[in-house]
Amino acid sequence: MATYGHKLLGSVRTMKKIFTIAVISLPLFLAGCATDAALQDHIHATNQKLDLLSSQISDLQSQHDQLMNSIKHNQSASERANDRLDNLATHYKK
Repeated sequence: MATYGHKLLGSVRTMKKIFTIAVISLPLFLAGCATDAALQDHIHATNQKLDLLSSQISDLQSQHDQLMNSIKHNQSASERANDRLDNLATHYKK
């Protein structure tokens, strides 16, 4: 499960890189617009895409946090079970 968490974290990082590239390339993309109306349309469309990417990144981070909490819970539960087994084994050896 830890591997899945790392993959999820990697996808969050990828989304952040895409978001950064979109913000950096925005002026270059908008330089080709001929009129103010076209420029406003492109700005509006790009802002919508950036908002969508931002919400997706937030969702991925939330999912990652939930997954990491689940992993921590499962690890502590398995540690407790191992401790109980060790105690039982020690008790029966006596």
